[in-house]
Amino acid sequence: AIRAPPRSGGLGDGYQRQAIFMNSSIARFIHVSMSDPDDDTQTMDGFINREQWSTIGSSVPEGIITNIRYGQRYHNAKRILMEKNSLGSGMSETFCFVKGSRGWELVGYEN
Repeated sequence: AIRAPPRSGGLGDGYQRQAIFMNSSIARFIHVSMSDPDDDTQTMDGFINREQWSTIGSSVPEGIITNIRYGQRYHNAKRILMEKNSLGSGMSETFCFVKGSRGWELVGYEN
């Protein structure tokens, strides 16, 4: 299972723990493919480092995450794709996680 960000009582404490969690859960370099903000018909494709993630990154849903398997089997999975969809706007985001020596890490993002 992908671990969820830690919860906390205080704002400062939570921010610090969230930053530590994010740093340990994001690969050093992340492949990013996204719409060009200046031209919706074009995409931007490249790599960012983990420190840049907070400037473009999306939040991962909290609480209940539904996984509909319909009979699929995952034996020793090393890669997981998570898609986040907005029913109202038709927007979607895809997060790619790979399991390595540090556990599950975000290695790719597409919107």
